[in-house]
Amino acid sequence: MSVTKRKLIVFIGKPGVGKTTLIKAVFPDQIFIDVLPFIEKFRLPDASIPEEKTIIAYENMYRYLERVDSDFVVLELGTNHPEFNINQLKKLQTLYDLKIFLCLASVLTCWERARARGMRHTTEAFQARMARDFPASHEKLLHAAGLNYQLVDMEQPLAVTAAVVLS
Repeated sequence: MSVTKRKLIVFIGKPGVGKTTLIKAVFPDQIFIDVLPFIEKFRLPDASIPEEKTIIAYENMYRYLERVDSDFVVLELGTNHPEFNINQLKKLQTLYDLKIFLCLASVLTCWERARARGMRHTTEAFQARMARDFPASHEKLLHAAGLNYQLVDMEQPLAVTAAVVLS
């Protein structure tokens, strides 16, 4: 008797790329876990979040994810701590059938979208996130971990991007 694995759809990308918009459009009725609420708990009065606290937020999020009782979960991740996140996704492969999307858009598009939705990052934090070597760093780690992924051009109209994700 074979056991059917649960499904975990993972979207990884920079702030403002459109991950949340895409997820809400394509998977409106699915369990959706976003790392952001876990990170927000560490926001300081000056609006900054100490980088060393973000790894704690990711750890808390993965512990929460392991307890979720659903056959289908959608996970949204930023570009922080790629090694940690890829290792966690590799471990989750025993519980879930993974589908990983690396979401891409220009810095200008990310900036405009983040500002339009009331950017939560300081300008310095946003610029630091834009300067990360994404998706190259993630692609290298995903390849080394033997995890399949797909690049998604988030500059396309939402309907086009949704069709790519659902294919």
